Amino acid sequence: SDVLTQLLESLQRDRVFTSSEKQRILEMNPVTADKARCIIDNVMKKGEEASKTMIQHLQLIDPKLSYQLCLSSSSSAQPGKSKRLHNATFSLPSFIQP
Repeated sequence: SDVLTQLLESLQRDRVFTSSEKQRILEMNPVTADKARCIIDNVMKKGEEASKTMIQHLQLIDPKLSYQLCLSSSSSAQPGKSKRLHNATFSLPSFIQP
């Protein structure tokens, strides 16, 4: 997806991901849903600042998607339908949920 490619490029520019990490994510995940999961999982492992950076970039790259994901800095999300990304909470679309 173009959004995910832009997101990865932005995260690399901000040094959340190295060039090799970005390339590995792209090569190992040809399916869009897998790529999205991999980006989220890897950003979560990098901590709160990386998570905030990803959310900020996603809000700029695709405001409509950010709205659909219910990106928020609050912690009030429905249990079982959301995934915590440090201090941010968002609902995962059905194509990403396991």
